[in-house]
Amino acid sequence: MSTPNERKYAHLRPVVTAWYPTDAAEFRAIYQWDNPRAPEYRLEGLASMTDDQIHDLAQALQDAVIEAPSQLGVLWGAVIDQGRRVTQGGPA
Repeated sequence: MSTPNERKYAHLRPVVTAWYPTDAAEFRAIYQWDNPRAPEYRLEGLASMTDDQIHDLAQALQDAVIEAPSQLGVLWGAVIDQGRRVTQGGPA
């Protein structure tokens, strides 16, 4: 069953799916490369994630665009925090 926002913004789903593909290889090709304009530790955070975790992240990002855009920063923040912990030797 879809939510009112999903129905209202259904036309955006193909765009959101292209932005955040749930296929881990596609997602990594878009976001997991050394980009000096990306937030620090994003690369490391993504590199430390399994394909299943990348799939779940992509799905959460897709849903956030439609349902709760303010959560996009929270989701990417979790990736960045993961990268920081991995890089600094803390618990993952």
